[in-house]
Amino acid sequence: MQPRPYVIPEMPAFLLDEPVETIARAEDLASAPSFTDYAFAPLSPEAMEVVWCDGMDETALGEWEVGRQWKPDRNNDRNVQQSQARAAKLAHLDFLHPRSCTAGEVILLDKDCRRPKALHPSQFRRRGQALDEAQFVSLNTFDDRRVAAQLASIRAVWADAELRKGSPFEGMDRRIVAEVLLARLKSKNIPFPSYILDSGRGLWPVWVFEGMCPGARKRVRAVINFLNGPRVAEDGTVIHSRHAKHDARVRAAEARAARIWDGFALDHAVRDVTRVHRLAGTVNPKSGTVVRIVWPASFEEAERVDFEALAAAVLPYGRAEVQAYRETKASKSKPAATAKPRLRMSRWGAIAADILTLARYLGPTGLEGRRDLVAYHVATAWSHMGQGDTAASWAAKLSPIVGLPEDELARYLSGVAQRLRRHEAGETTTWDGRQVSVLYSPSNAKVIESLGLTPDLAEAAGLTYLRPGAEACQAVPAKARKAAQRRREGRATREKQADSRATLARVAREMLADGIPLTDIAAMFGCARGTVYSALAANQADAVEAAATAIGEAGDSSDAVQSVSRHLMVPPYAPCRGQIDASENAVVPARRSKPKARPTAPKPKWPPHGPLLRLLAIYQYVRGCCWDDWGDMTGAAMVLEEEMLQGRKLHPAPAKPHHEDKLRARLARLRIDPNNYLPCPRPATRLH
Repeated sequence: MQPRPYVIPEMPAFLLDEPVETIARAEDLASAPSFTDYAFAPLSPEAMEVVWCDGMDETALGEWEVGRQWKPDRNNDRNVQQSQARAAKLAHLDFLHPRSCTAGEVILLDKDCRRPKALHPSQFRRRGQALDEAQFVSLNTFDDRRVAAQLASIRAVWADAELRKGSPFEGMDRRIVAEVLLARLKSKNIPFPSYILDSGRGLWPVWVFEGMCPGARKRVRAVINFLNGPRVAEDGTVIHSRHAKHDARVRAAEARAARIWDGFALDHAVRDVTRVHRLAGTVNPKSGTVVRIVWPASFEEAERVDFEALAAAVLPYGRAEVQAYRETKASKSKPAATAKPRLRMSRWGAIAADILTLARYLGPTGLEGRRDLVAYHVATAWSHMGQGDTAASWAAKLSPIVGLPEDELARYLSGVAQRLRRHEAGETTTWDGRQVSVLYSPSNAKVIESLGLTPDLAEAAGLTYLRPGAEACQAVPAKARKAAQRRREGRATREKQADSRATLARVAREMLADGIPLTDIAAMFGCARGTVYSALAANQADAVEAAATAIGEAGDSSDAVQSVSRHLMVPPYAPCRGQIDASENAVVPARRSKPKARPTAPKPKWPPHGPLLRLLAIYQYVRGCCWDDWGDMTGAAMVLEEEMLQGRKLHPAPAKPHHEDKLRARLARLRIDPNNYLPCPRPATRLH
């Protein structure tokens, strides 16, 4: 669309005093090639504002109208404000998290804190929309999520000093209040903060330093606690911590911090390492003011502090004093009382630990004649513990201990490795009428005898499990353990229980012959009807024997029938089902057979998508519950193992993870192989 030619209208009388430069500028704008249909007036915005201030009415303004009325560009003002806010945010972020920060990512939050965005410092200028929406920034960096378990580096300590109603600083210029705070810090020999931010409702002094590893979190937390000081009651009373009641130096440090923040209302809930604070250039909706830096003049003048110098000025005790106190306390502690050693691991783990303890005690020279047996029993125990490995790797670990060459030891242990491979493939063998694993399972007595252990040698070496003559080394069968438990609880033996059931069956049979219902019989004996049925079924042979005796003793056939019916629980002359009753000439209907149950569909196996995807799903669900990712993966593996044992879902996590590719990429960055955490494909509790 070609622009319309602009025609300069006749100048009205009230603008004849306008300088000639304005008219010339209007002619230049009219002749400019970029002047389109949407450029309305030749006057500058400054001149137009003067016109509006002089009270120009619609009639006079209509004389200057060309197509439509010119108004101030509100969108341009909004763009200017947005550009200024973005510049302030970038200056704040560049100082707090410079591009040289390589550990972790910065978390940006919107005004509702619901859509976190994790960005690397090098992405701040490339993600304009995320920067415009950001209202809060994390003071520290994180690997993925803003949780303590994902902490990547610690970069700052802070305090949130609010100015509430009734404060002596209420209504004062925030720069003057910042100068007062700096003077108090100087009087207490505490380093100045890197910058002080006006958050809209108070001041945020922030001490920024070079990134520290997450392992220093406890020390950083102590600095934050002593820097913020104790809580203060409404009447001004200082509420000291429990450590200050018994330590004068801690009490003095807390009192000094309380005097620094006199007149401020500290928010003691913002001491965690996951804390965020407002970005410079944003607007605090609670007060309607723009967040800005009040000291120093700009972020370019801000300087980083030395954390160790800050800690030495704030903490009541230095690092050397704390270390000396711990050593003194450890030296004064009472020696642990000698107690009977307890088994704190599995049987095979205890066997492997005792044999290695013996090998280190005797050394290669003392193991002369039993070096190969020591290596063999240790490798067997490791195979039972689920430490699937090869003969070469076992030989590399055991060769320095037993004093044999690796190649010779690897050949000797190849049989154990072959049995382990067969066990992992699911192969079993028959022993004593039952299926067992192909792994060699020697008893404790066999191991003690083959190694030639004596009570004196076991005592000198400090063995806790393989002790000759000890009762703990003799495994008690499960049947014997249950029998001993029944005796301790005062339960009847099996013989007594059988006699009781026989007596119950005999009496119940007599009562049934007398016409007493089975329900009443069970109520008399204080048991269920099923118990009476079981007793009668278990003693059918006694009933037949009693019936035969009755037939031999009875002279009349009717008496014999009554006696037999009495002993066989059949009422006299009771007709059988399906037979004709001669007295009544009626047919007794046959008993209906119970309909067969419909075949049910087989239950789907669990997990349906395989153990690896289920492990990743559980890990994704519980991530952040433990101190690190390795602990989360170990906990997920324990849950998966229990689910595979029971064959059903136990954890609320989905069957497979969301965004599997991203999760695998993250685990690869952390060097965590989930395949190493999968349980044995054929788990057996007694073997592992």
